[in-house]
Amino acid sequence: MEVLLVGVALLFHPAAAVVAVAFAASVIMGTVWSVNIVVQHTFESDAFLEAEPVSRRVGLGWAEAQVRGTANVAVRNPVWRWYVGGLNRHIEHHLFPRLSHVHLDEIAPIVRSECRRHGLPYCEFPSVWSALAAHHRFLRELDG
Repeated sequence: MEVLLVGVALLFHPAAAVVAVAFAASVIMGTVWSVNIVVQHTFESDAFLEAEPVSRRVGLGWAEAQVRGTANVAVRNPVWRWYVGGLNRHIEHHLFPRLSHVHLDEIAPIVRSECRRHGLPYCEFPSVWSALAAHHRFLRELDG
């Protein structure tokens, strides 16, 4: 799709301008997506459990591992939700990867309720900044 858009843009604009805009858009999109994915998977939690010494298996069920290892970010921010394609509901995305992003908001209350019922954390950051802060605290904790 990007190639088609660049091709059409080249018909109407100088090549240097098209390349510059395409490069800038790629850098911005890559940075936002990187931040989005990183903060949704590395934050302060007990998700990183040690493997059992004999079997080398982690003592968690699949769904529990998904919930403990992911977080939702800025779910009430319509601009962020639009920009990341609804994947700010990352817990629900990990539990139901084939479900369209348009339904993730609908199932979130059910997932939250089931997490509470089973004593699992349901990690949700109200803003991108709070997720970044938690990620920063996590990195500092790793550094010792």
